[in-house]
Amino acid sequence: MKELAKSELNLLQIEIVEELLSGRRTIAELVEAIYSLRRGEAGYGTQYSRVRREILRMESEGLVVSKGLFGRQRPYALTQLAVAKLTSIQGVETGLCLSVFPRIDLAVYGVVLALGAAAVVLAGKETAPVLSMLATLLFVFTAGIAVTRFIQTLRRVT
Repeated sequence: MKELAKSELNLLQIEIVEELLSGRRTIAELVEAIYSLRRGEAGYGTQYSRVRREILRMESEGLVVSKGLFGRQRPYALTQLAVAKLTSIQGVETGLCLSVFPRIDLAVYGVVLALGAAAVVLAGKETAPVLSMLATLLFVFTAGIAVTRFIQTLRRVT
């Protein structure tokens, strides 16, 4: 926990992570576990808002995710990215990438953008129909790769 305190997580986030390590929890369950407050008790609303704000911040960083689509009581869980970050703090090498988008994915997205731009520019020129067709085919092929990599990234984070 001392190593976690030196990391990018604040104390409330560390407590949330500690609770989520033992399984999925709703915000109400986290408030009860962290602050020993139940719904209706004095101070519950304030602490609920604090935990909710931290959960949303952690969710935007890709550390926690909610699988529930509907309802107010959505259970949250740690993502693979969060587990990778936590184990890297301890010095354990997991083989998981610590960023949401690995460098190879960023390179693929860049190539797709460049080929798309080239296909658009060459489509306007009648002097290079073969180059235009080649750029379009390469764009479609690499766009398929990019979409596949993006879906894999979404699955890794959720």
